[in-house]
Amino acid sequence: MKNCRVLLLIATFFSLLATSSFGHTFHGAALAPDGQNGWVVASDTAGYILHTPNCGMSWTRQSIPDNRRLYDVFFLTEQKGWIGSDYGFVFYSPNGGDTWIRQTAGLAEINSRIFFIDNNCGWVSCYGNVFGRTSDGGQYWEQIWLPPFPCDTVYFRGVSFVDRRRGWICAGRLPINDPWPWDTFFGGQGYIAMSSDSGLNW
Repeated sequence: MKNCRVLLLIATFFSLLATSSFGHTFHGAALAPDGQNGWVVASDTAGYILHTPNCGMSWTRQSIPDNRRLYDVFFLTEQKGWIGSDYGFVFYSPNGGDTWIRQTAGLAEINSRIFFIDNNCGWVSCYGNVFGRTSDGGQYWEQIWLPPFPCDTVYFRGVSFVDRRRGWICAGRLPINDPWPWDTFFGGQGYIAMSSDSGLNW
């Protein structure tokens, strides 16, 4: 599996270069458990998804019925996957990305990272001090605020769980009253938060 991940990264670079996709800002990537099917999404081009069925040897574009910038993609199996996008949108595919269905909107500014531990339990980091979770495969997403963290300087960008209850999220910390663009000044201290109750408390 590790060798396939390395091959996927190398093949992604050369195949995207060859197909004139080089130059996009790919913000999220996923490899299915079969080690062959993979997806990448771009944050600089609305609705830009690429899929490989052969560990990155070839890529085809998939379509999504919305004009959103995409920030992360996660596939639990070769068929079941989710995408996090801007304006709090989450999309779900039951068939390997051939079709995408909108599950929710308005979680927060950007759904930066999305993660599922099984068919039902999933979480998404939403920038700011906002976090989303679902216990029914995404039919309903609950928005959770993290009051210990200041909403104007903390951006949660990563999430991972080891089982249905225990997980971690991570964030960068920005100086207060930063001028735009914030990313130019990113690199302050980081925050890591842990939950032992499926993300209800951190």
